[in-house]
Amino acid sequence: MSISCSSVETIAFGGTLGDAFIVLCKLYNQYKTEGKHFRLIRHSTRPEMDGIIEKMFKTVSFIEYPTPCRAFNNIEELYYALRNSPYGIVNTKWQKGDLETYFIDYGNLNPYPVFEIPITNVPRDRLNVGIQLHCGAEGANGRGFSLRWLEKIRRNFPSKDFCIYLFGTGTAYYPETAIEDSCKKHRINNLVGKLDFAEWLSYIKSMDAFISLEGFAALFAMSQKVTTIEYNQYPRKLDGSVCPAWRKDNIIFNINSNRLLRKIRYWKRKYMKLENLYLPRNLPYVRDFICNSISNDTNAN
Repeated sequence: MSISCSSVETIAFGGTLGDAFIVLCKLYNQYKTEGKHFRLIRHSTRPEMDGIIEKMFKTVSFIEYPTPCRAFNNIEELYYALRNSPYGIVNTKWQKGDLETYFIDYGNLNPYPVFEIPITNVPRDRLNVGIQLHCGAEGANGRGFSLRWLEKIRRNFPSKDFCIYLFGTGTAYYPETAIEDSCKKHRINNLVGKLDFAEWLSYIKSMDAFISLEGFAALFAMSQKVTTIEYNQYPRKLDGSVCPAWRKDNIIFNINSNRLLRKIRYWKRKYMKLENLYLPRNLPYVRDFICNSISNDTNAN
């Protein structure tokens, strides 16, 4: 998107889709209060993600994202380039880091950006719960829920009270027929591989609640005030991706807290190419949290 604005500030950052989204949220208040517009220069070892990041930035009017990004072979080269960038740098956490040179007023953030995306018109006779089947690229960064977990989902979220939607693009972890068969068996709306980027975000915005592993999908849902349950495979102290303002209305579970088991799991999926799939066990608590959250929101309105 090319912005026709007399004053456009150029900002540099590093990372992929979730990182780009955090930068967008951190800059949103300056757009709302001062009318600022930005041109974002991405530095990354993952240049192939330009397409999806460009699609995200096209859903707002205050950011221009020129492509291709600045591509690097390793993190060391990337950090060196950022440290020597002629532009202001915004980091991809919710606190000022060593690399951040652009001023962010952390006391006056507005991490609830408005996107130029309509809400999908879904039936409202039951609670609508979205599930992001998988996140990240295949390989060491890929993670998802096991299809066997869907049976437990339906057992704890009965169809008379809950309408379940399954999202994702589909990966080698999940044969297409296996996804379809599982969704039919458990009366789940299968939208895996059936939505474009804007449609996906539109559906997430329309949900009463959203369940996902850590990543862009969970962050987007939180920013749109959709009750979100995030299963995080990283230690909380290392994960600064969730805005403090989002934490009070949502739940973040650490499902990989044992350091030794976490390392074993990492090496298995990286070198043995094993699936990085989870079957969280706390669904009764999650169901009750969702029901209570929706009830409180209804009473407040």
